[in-house]
Amino acid sequence: MRNHKRTQELWWQGVPPCVRGRLWRLAIGNDLNITHDLYEICVQRAQDRLRSASGSMEALDEPCIDSDREGSMELIQLDISRTFPHLCIFQKRGPYYEMLHSLLAAYACYRPDVGYVQGMSFIAAVLILNMDPPEAFACFANLLNRPCHRAFYSLDQYLKTNHN
Repeated sequence: MRNHKRTQELWWQGVPPCVRGRLWRLAIGNDLNITHDLYEICVQRAQDRLRSASGSMEALDEPCIDSDREGSMELIQLDISRTFPHLCIFQKRGPYYEMLHSLLAAYACYRPDVGYVQGMSFIAAVLILNMDPPEAFACFANLLNRPCHRAFYSLDQYLKTNHN
């Protein structure tokens, strides 16, 4: 159905907001089999990590924490404020700040080898505006697992060069 000519025509005309989230979930798929429970576990790990990091140096003993990943949490907070600033919905007291922060922090714990890379917040923000956070997380992780996105966000020059 994805490659059907009529489907592609409709896709390029623009997907109505009322079905956008469902259609994107179908188009992206969930090859990683990410569940709501896994999302909640990752969110909890991220929250524990933030509490530990702000409370003591014992945070360094957590499995998803090292100095690079600790920087991910700081970068997430900085980058969220720059995400569609004209909308005023992702900033510190905005209605979507916590959802976006939780999703990105959960991803940094889910993929500690990647962590957070500047610019990820824009993709996550668009997903959050169109679906619930657990579904947005599944789409986000699956999207970033694709070769092109993985090459870009892993900051691996070899992957980038060979993907082009």
